[in-house]
Amino acid sequence: MKTVRTSATSLTKAKPFEPGRVFASLGFVGDRLQPQHVTDILGISPNKSWSRGELFRPGPRSPEIVARTGAWWLSTEGLVSGQDLDAHLAFLVGLISPEGDGNRLSRLQELMRDESAVAHVGCFWHGEAGARPPAVPPFAAAAFNRLPAEIEVDFDTD
Repeated sequence: MKTVRTSATSLTKAKPFEPGRVFASLGFVGDRLQPQHVTDILGISPNKSWSRGELFRPGPRSPEIVARTGAWWLSTEGLVSGQDLDAHLAFLVGLISPEGDGNRLSRLQELMRDESAVAHVGCFWHGEAGARPPAVPPFAAAAFNRLPAEIEVDFDTD
């Protein structure tokens, strides 16, 4: 089942949007989630991660708080260049299901089951006034649905 949700706010939306700003994020959240397990499977370090009970700072001006759940978040910002949302999503699809490695997707599904975690994908786009927002391409929606991951879009213009 395809899940796409729109949002006016997001955990990864720290900077004000500039016209032409595009990125995507992949996150795993769960009470028993051990973020290092996600890192081990995907082979890439997250932008933010914490385990339940760990002290963390949710934002640059926020005080430290105790995490009520485990989390692992990766943004394509700085990893993928350009303003093509498809390229940012293709990067994330390549992480969860690289060509020729069907094992990675099944390992993520097993981790989600064993650690009671859910996956989230965020699509962020900000364009000039009157610009037409992009759509989540079918290849990405299909890949994230196989995980499964909820897809959240945050598209805005000046």
